[in-house]
Amino acid sequence: MIERGNEKTFDWPVYAGGEIPVQWYFRKEGALPVAVQAWTIPPGASEGSHAHLDSRPLEELYVVVAGQAEVTIGGRTDRLVVGDAFLARVGVEHDVRNPGPEHLTLVVVWGPPSDGIWSDYSMGRAPDETGPGRPVWQRSA
Repeated sequence: MIERGNEKTFDWPVYAGGEIPVQWYFRKEGALPVAVQAWTIPPGASEGSHAHLDSRPLEELYVVVAGQAEVTIGGRTDRLVVGDAFLARVGVEHDVRNPGPEHLTLVVVWGPPSDGIWSDYSMGRAPDETGPGRPVWQRSA
């Protein structure tokens, strides 16, 4: 199944006011327990500071794929460039802003937190591992 960029883009009202274009990949077709989106934030704009509370727990992973971002997480501000990412945990105040002269493009993956272990997959890890586990074909029974 293939979905082309900008095939299903819509304008999303951000917390800071205004709207940004968002593409929600495979919104209806996929069965993954997360949303996968591409956001385009114009120069000077921001998502707006907010937190996802325990009443509707949500974690968000933001990956910079074009431009640069200024992120504030729990009161700390950092600059991110292409390839950098940040994780907004449940209840943590966060914001992402485009400080640059070019559009900022982010891949944003979000969903409810899970205790998924993933150790049955070659790229997964067990709870006591710090990195990827051994490939399934190398594991002993």
